[in-house]
Amino acid sequence: MQARHRSAICTLTSDPRNSRNKQWSFIVTFSATAAFALAAGLLTTQATIAAEPAPNGDASSWTGTAGAGPALVPRYAGGKSMQTWLIPMLSINYKETFYVEMGRVGVNLAASNDKKLALGLAVEPRWGHAASDGPLLAGTRNRKSSLEGGPTVDWESPLADFNLSYFGDISGAGRGRSLRIGASREFKLSERLQLGANLGLDRVNAKTVNYYFGVDTTEATLSRPSYAGKAGTDVTFGFDGGYALDRGHSIVFGANITRLNSSAADSPIVETRQVKWGWIGYAWTL
Repeated sequence: MQARHRSAICTLTSDPRNSRNKQWSFIVTFSATAAFALAAGLLTTQATIAAEPAPNGDASSWTGTAGAGPALVPRYAGGKSMQTWLIPMLSINYKETFYVEMGRVGVNLAASNDKKLALGLAVEPRWGHAASDGPLLAGTRNRKSSLEGGPTVDWESPLADFNLSYFGDISGAGRGRSLRIGASREFKLSERLQLGANLGLDRVNAKTVNYYFGVDTTEATLSRPSYAGKAGTDVTFGFDGGYALDRGHSIVFGANITRLNSSAADSPIVETRQVKWGWIGYAWTL
């Protein structure tokens, strides 16, 4: 079992540097999270692999797709201005234990006999923003990007795949916490076309909202009053899919929209409550 993880994409917004460094930061952070989960996965599965019979010579333990392409993302969560990044587009797993998805890397530590229920650990980035990312941010301090991680529960049911995650900021940036609940389901429309739909709730605590959307007294102006954020729940809906060109290559695509919680939306640095992003790319089948 390996449920698809389609997390709240409002966490994938901006980084407090120029556009080229933002893309580089995305790759570095993504690689770091992958390395973290891979190390945990190898430690977890070492004994299991040793006890299993050797696989057939032509069988691969890696499954999924790997590719790259452009993504249209907001400059920061709550901003109207958009930018284009070239990002890796990954949906892979190793022996149903270690997995990499867009915006999440994790490892399953224990699973039921039928592989329908799994417990594990995962990490995700939550991007920050800089004063140059929008007119309402002018004169504010940079908000650092953070790496959030914690325990996860995956359940594959006949209705949909469900995920529950409890994350804390392990990088020490905003030092907040979040509780995330997600549901997704895939639909095979033809031999070549497959679509997936997802719905996610991200309950962020007051520290997270205040760090990314608050305005302290040193940043306050006549048009931007000081503001203290409170806990709230972001809601994300989206879809993704793939169109197979042949057995080894496909076009992958998707889009998400997040509705920011009311506390974040009421912040004087927010231009819009809707956080939208989309992507399209080329992928190879592993």
